[in-house]
Amino acid sequence: MRLTTMYYQNFSDPQQTLGAQSYGGWKQGEIELSLANTAIVVMHAWDLSVCEGHPGWLRAAEWLERARSILEDAFPNFLQNVRSKKIPIFHVASDERYCRENQEYKKLRSRCPYSLSDAVVSGSPDAERIRVYIKQNAYCGSENQKDVENAFEHDLRFAPQASPMPGEPVAVSSEQLQELCRLYRVDHLIYTGFCINWCLLSSPGGIIDMHRSGKVCSVIRQLVTAVENKETAAEEKNKELALWRISLEYGLVLDMDNFISAIGISYPEV
Repeated sequence: MRLTTMYYQNFSDPQQTLGAQSYGGWKQGEIELSLANTAIVVMHAWDLSVCEGHPGWLRAAEWLERARSILEDAFPNFLQNVRSKKIPIFHVASDERYCRENQEYKKLRSRCPYSLSDAVVSGSPDAERIRVYIKQNAYCGSENQKDVENAFEHDLRFAPQASPMPGEPVAVSSEQLQELCRLYRVDHLIYTGFCINWCLLSSPGGIIDMHRSGKVCSVIRQLVTAVENKETAAEEKNKELALWRISLEYGLVLDMDNFISAIGISYPEV
Protein backbone atom coordinates (compact mmCIF):
# COMPACT_ATOMS: atom_id res chain seq x y z
CA MET A 1 0.00 0.00 0.00
CA ARG A 2 1.01 3.62 -0.37
CA LEU A 3 1.00 5.70 2.79
CA THR A 4 1.02 9.48 2.95
CA THR A 5 3.70 10.65 5.34
CA MET A 6 4.86 13.98 6.68
CA TYR A 7 8.59 14.56 6.74
CA TYR A 8 10.75 17.50 7.66
CA GLN A 9 13.39 18.58 5.16
CA ASN A 10 16.11 19.50 7.64
CA PHE A 11 18.55 20.78 5.04
CA SER A 12 18.74 23.55 2.48
CA ASP A 13 18.55 23.05 -1.28
CA PRO A 14 21.81 23.57 -3.23
CA GLN A 15 20.70 26.93 -4.59
CA GLN A 16 19.79 28.25 -1.13
CA THR A 17 22.02 29.96 1.40
CA LEU A 18 23.23 27.97 4.39
CA GLY A 19 21.38 27.97 7.70
CA ALA A 20 18.12 26.72 9.18
CA GLN A 21 16.12 29.59 7.69
CA SER A 22 16.52 28.03 4.24
CA TYR A 23 15.57 24.48 5.28
CA GLY A 24 12.64 22.98 3.40
CA GLY A 25 10.55 22.38 6.52
CA TRP A 26 7.49 20.12 6.72
CA LYS A 27 6.54 18.43 3.47
CA GLN A 28 4.21 15.63 2.41
CA GLY A 29 5.21 12.53 0.49
CA GLU A 30 4.28 8.90 -0.12
CA ILE A 31 6.01 5.67 0.79
CA GLU A 32 5.17 2.15 -0.33
CA LEU A 33 4.90 -0.41 2.48
CA SER A 34 3.42 -3.88 2.89
CA LEU A 35 3.01 -3.54 6.69
CA ALA A 36 3.92 -7.25 6.88
CA ASN A 37 6.47 -6.48 9.60
CA THR A 38 4.56 -3.68 11.30
CA ALA A 39 2.69 -3.47 14.61
CA ILE A 40 0.71 -0.72 16.28
CA VAL A 41 1.89 0.23 19.78
CA VAL A 42 -0.71 1.62 22.20
CA MET A 43 1.42 3.00 25.03
CA HIS A 44 0.32 4.43 28.38
CA ALA A 45 -3.27 4.92 27.24
CA TRP A 46 -4.65 5.26 30.76
CA ASP A 47 -8.25 5.57 31.89
CA LEU A 48 -8.25 9.30 32.51
CA SER A 49 -11.46 9.25 34.51
CA VAL A 50 -9.22 8.54 37.51
CA CYS A 51 -7.98 12.14 37.28
CA GLU A 52 -11.17 13.38 38.88
CA GLY A 53 -10.18 11.79 42.15
CA HIS A 54 -6.70 13.31 42.04
CA PRO A 55 -6.97 17.09 41.43
CA GLY A 56 -3.27 17.55 42.15
CA TRP A 57 -2.46 15.53 39.04
CA LEU A 58 -4.74 17.76 36.95
CA ARG A 59 -2.96 20.86 38.27
CA ALA A 60 0.42 19.51 37.18
CA ALA A 61 -0.47 17.80 33.89
CA GLU A 62 -2.18 20.10 31.40
CA TRP A 63 -1.98 17.42 28.69
CA LEU A 64 -4.62 15.24 30.36
CA GLU A 65 -7.60 17.01 28.77
CA ARG A 66 -6.10 16.74 25.27
CA ALA A 67 -5.41 13.06 25.87
CA ARG A 68 -8.99 12.51 27.01
CA SER A 69 -10.29 14.00 23.75
CA ILE A 70 -7.98 11.79 21.70
CA LEU A 71 -9.12 8.69 23.56
CA GLU A 72 -12.79 9.49 23.12
CA ASP A 73 -12.78 10.89 19.58
CA ALA A 74 -10.00 9.07 17.73
CA PHE A 75 -8.95 5.79 19.32
CA PRO A 76 -12.18 3.75 18.95
CA ASN A 77 -12.49 4.19 15.17
CA PHE A 78 -8.75 3.77 14.62
CA LEU A 79 -8.47 0.55 16.61
CA GLN A 80 -11.62 -0.88 15.04
CA ASN A 81 -10.11 -0.42 11.58
CA VAL A 82 -6.71 -1.81 12.57
CA ARG A 83 -8.29 -4.86 14.19
CA SER A 84 -10.42 -5.52 11.13
CA LYS A 85 -7.23 -5.85 9.07
CA LYS A 86 -5.47 -8.12 11.59
CA ILE A 87 -2.55 -5.73 12.08
CA PRO A 88 -0.86 -6.68 15.38
CA ILE A 89 -1.49 -4.35 18.30
CA PHE A 90 1.01 -4.30 21.17
CA HIS A 91 -0.10 -2.63 24.40
CA VAL A 92 2.59 -1.12 26.63
CA ALA A 93 1.57 -0.59 30.25
CA SER A 94 3.44 1.83 32.47
CA ASP A 95 3.34 -0.46 35.47
CA GLU A 96 2.99 -4.18 36.02
CA ARG A 97 0.55 -3.58 38.85
CA TYR A 98 -2.40 -2.86 36.55
CA CYS A 99 -1.68 -5.44 33.87
CA ARG A 100 -0.36 -8.45 35.80
CA GLU A 101 -3.72 -10.27 35.64
CA ASN A 102 -4.01 -9.86 31.88
CA GLN A 103 -3.75 -13.32 30.32
CA GLU A 104 -1.55 -12.21 27.43
CA TYR A 105 0.79 -10.44 29.82
CA LYS A 106 1.06 -13.59 31.93
CA LYS A 107 2.11 -15.53 28.83
CA LEU A 108 4.72 -12.95 27.91
CA ARG A 109 6.01 -12.67 31.48
CA SER A 110 6.65 -16.41 31.55
CA ARG A 111 8.91 -15.99 28.51
CA CYS A 112 10.46 -12.66 29.50
CA PRO A 113 10.28 -11.95 33.25
CA TYR A 114 10.01 -8.46 34.66
CA SER A 115 10.38 -7.31 38.24
CA LEU A 116 9.52 -3.91 39.69
CA SER A 117 12.78 -4.16 41.59
CA ASP A 118 14.55 -3.70 38.25
CA ALA A 119 13.45 -0.07 38.32
CA VAL A 120 14.53 0.76 41.88
CA VAL A 121 16.49 4.02 41.94
CA SER A 122 19.47 4.32 44.27
CA GLY A 123 22.24 6.86 44.69
CA SER A 124 24.12 9.22 46.91
CA PRO A 125 22.55 11.67 49.37
CA ASP A 126 23.20 14.43 46.84
CA ALA A 127 21.31 12.55 44.12
CA GLU A 128 18.32 12.09 46.42
CA ARG A 129 18.48 15.75 47.43
CA ILE A 130 18.29 16.76 43.78
CA ARG A 131 15.31 14.47 43.15
CA VAL A 132 13.41 15.94 46.10
CA TYR A 133 14.27 19.47 45.00
CA ILE A 134 12.86 18.84 41.52
CA LYS A 135 9.65 17.31 42.90
CA GLN A 136 9.10 20.22 45.26
CA ASN A 137 9.84 23.03 42.83
CA ALA A 138 9.59 21.84 39.21
CA TYR A 139 7.32 18.81 38.90
CA CYS A 140 4.91 18.30 40.39
CA GLY A 141 5.01 20.60 43.45
CA SER A 142 4.80 19.60 47.10
CA GLU A 143 1.05 20.27 47.26
CA ASN A 144 0.36 17.98 44.28
CA GLN A 145 2.82 15.18 44.91
CA LYS A 146 0.54 13.00 47.02
CA ASP A 147 -2.23 13.06 44.44
CA VAL A 148 0.13 12.16 41.61
CA GLU A 149 1.73 9.36 43.62
CA ASN A 150 -1.65 7.94 44.63
CA ALA A 151 -2.91 8.00 41.05
CA PHE A 152 0.10 6.11 39.76
CA GLU A 153 0.35 3.66 42.66
CA HIS A 154 -3.30 2.72 43.05
CA ASP A 155 -5.62 3.88 40.26
CA LEU A 156 -3.98 3.48 36.87
CA ARG A 157 -5.75 1.13 34.46
CA PHE A 158 -6.27 0.71 30.73
CA ALA A 159 -8.62 3.22 29.14
CA PRO A 160 -11.87 1.57 28.03
CA GLN A 161 -11.39 3.08 24.55
CA ALA A 162 -7.95 1.47 24.19
CA SER A 163 -8.05 -1.65 26.35
CA PRO A 164 -6.36 -4.83 25.11
CA MET A 165 -8.71 -7.21 23.36
CA PRO A 166 -8.31 -10.97 23.87
CA GLY A 167 -5.19 -12.13 22.11
CA GLU A 168 -3.53 -8.70 21.99
CA PRO A 169 -0.13 -8.79 23.72
CA VAL A 170 0.73 -6.59 26.69
CA ALA A 171 4.27 -5.61 27.70
CA VAL A 172 5.79 -3.43 30.40
CA SER A 173 9.52 -3.40 29.69
CA SER A 174 11.61 -2.76 26.61
CA GLU A 175 12.88 -6.32 26.79
CA GLN A 176 9.33 -7.66 26.69
CA LEU A 177 8.43 -5.47 23.73
CA GLN A 178 11.58 -6.65 21.95
CA GLU A 179 10.48 -10.23 22.60
CA LEU A 180 7.09 -9.48 21.02
CA CYS A 181 8.86 -8.02 17.99
CA ARG A 182 10.88 -11.21 17.69
CA LEU A 183 7.84 -13.47 18.02
CA TYR A 184 5.77 -11.49 15.50
CA ARG A 185 8.73 -10.73 13.20
CA VAL A 186 8.13 -7.00 13.57
CA ASP A 187 10.74 -4.33 12.98
CA HIS A 188 8.43 -1.34 12.38
CA LEU A 189 6.46 -0.01 15.35
CA ILE A 190 3.81 2.69 14.91
CA TYR A 191 3.31 4.47 18.24
CA THR A 192 0.13 5.92 19.67
CA GLY A 193 -0.64 7.06 23.21
CA PHE A 194 0.67 9.58 25.73
CA CYS A 195 2.90 11.54 25.69
CA ILE A 196 5.05 11.75 22.56
CA ASN A 197 7.86 13.82 24.13
CA TRP A 198 7.82 12.00 27.46
CA CYS A 199 6.68 8.40 28.03
CA LEU A 200 6.51 7.37 24.38
CA LEU A 201 10.00 8.64 23.82
CA SER A 202 11.97 7.55 26.89
CA SER A 203 9.95 5.23 29.16
CA PRO A 204 10.52 1.44 29.08
CA GLY A 205 9.09 0.22 25.77
CA GLY A 206 9.50 3.68 24.30
CA ILE A 207 10.95 4.88 21.04
CA ILE A 208 14.53 5.45 22.19
CA ASP A 209 14.97 1.95 23.60
CA MET A 210 13.32 0.28 20.63
CA HIS A 211 15.34 2.35 18.17
CA ARG A 212 18.50 1.20 19.93
CA SER A 213 17.37 -2.40 19.40
CA GLY A 214 17.17 -1.79 15.65
CA LYS A 215 13.46 -1.02 15.20
CA VAL A 216 11.97 1.76 13.09
CA CYS A 217 9.59 3.77 15.27
CA SER A 218 6.86 5.82 13.59
CA VAL A 219 3.97 7.79 15.06
CA ILE A 220 0.44 8.78 14.10
CA ARG A 221 0.07 12.52 14.58
CA GLN A 222 -3.58 12.57 15.67
CA LEU A 223 -3.15 9.79 18.24
CA VAL A 224 -0.53 11.47 20.40
CA THR A 225 -0.17 14.65 22.40
CA ALA A 226 2.77 16.13 24.27
CA VAL A 227 3.64 17.53 27.67
CA GLU A 228 3.49 21.28 27.14
CA ASN A 229 4.35 24.27 29.34
CA LYS A 230 3.21 27.84 29.85
CA GLU A 231 5.08 29.07 26.80
CA THR A 232 4.21 26.22 24.41
CA ALA A 233 0.71 25.01 25.27
CA ALA A 234 -1.33 27.40 23.13
CA GLU A 235 0.32 26.23 19.90
CA GLU A 236 1.41 22.76 21.11
CA LYS A 237 4.97 23.59 20.15
CA ASN A 238 6.46 20.71 22.14
CA LYS A 239 4.38 18.26 20.12
CA GLU A 240 5.66 19.80 16.91
CA LEU A 241 9.26 19.58 18.13
CA ALA A 242 8.79 15.93 19.11
CA LEU A 243 7.29 15.06 15.71
CA TRP A 244 10.18 16.87 14.03
CA ARG A 245 12.63 14.74 16.01
CA ILE A 246 10.75 11.54 15.16
CA SER A 247 10.80 12.35 11.45
CA LEU A 248 14.56 12.98 11.41
CA GLU A 249 15.82 10.07 13.47
CA TYR A 250 13.29 7.38 14.31
CA GLY A 251 10.58 6.82 11.71
CA LEU A 252 7.57 8.23 9.88
CA VAL A 253 4.98 10.80 10.91
CA LEU A 254 1.68 9.41 9.63
CA ASP A 255 -1.80 10.85 9.23
CA MET A 256 -4.56 8.82 10.90
CA ASP A 257 -7.23 9.21 8.21
CA ASN A 258 -4.79 8.35 5.44
CA PHE A 259 -3.59 5.29 7.35
CA ILE A 260 -7.17 4.07 7.84
CA SER A 261 -7.94 4.62 4.15
CA ALA A 262 -4.75 2.88 3.04
CA ILE A 263 -5.33 -0.27 5.07
CA GLY A 264 -8.94 -0.36 3.90
CA ILE A 265 -7.92 -0.84 0.28
CA SER A 266 -7.38 -4.42 -0.87
CA TYR A 267 -4.20 -5.01 -2.83
CA PRO A 268 -3.24 -8.13 -4.79
CA GLU A 269 -0.67 -10.42 -3.22
CA VAL A 270 2.83 -9.88 -4.57
